[in-house]
Amino acid sequence: MRSLINKINAYTILVWSIAFTYIIFGLLKVFLSSPIRDLAEAALPFVKSDILFQLFGICEIILGMGLLFKKSRLYFAIGVFIHLLGTFSTILLAPQLLFSAQLIPTLHGEFVAKNLVILAAVLVIIQKEYEIHKKEY
Repeated sequence: MRSLINKINAYTILVWSIAFTYIIFGLLKVFLSSPIRDLAEAALPFVKSDILFQLFGICEIILGMGLLFKKSRLYFAIGVFIHLLGTFSTILLAPQLLFSAQLIPTLHGEFVAKNLVILAAVLVIIQKEYEIHKKEY
């Protein structure tokens, strides 16, 4: 069991899982199949256009793909961090979509809350990639 654990690189799994999540969620937006469209439109009213919503999806795909490459990972991780900070704007702009009358999180509320975990994971990536870049230059 210990040799299996030694072969697993948790950092690589972390990076690839966030990249995969971004690529999949981006594709859902590109194909206008995302279940969070109403949430995005409430937080950013100018996103009511299909083209702008799809453009956000393309940006997410690019961010996800950028994480897959070691040379660009730091910069794309910073982009993901900024994107995730933007997702918290819904707390101010559309709280009615995040909580029921009893202040119980809705499905959208849980969606935004899970971004805290991804945000923490991206901070780990930024920290590690910054250390790697610092050694290289």
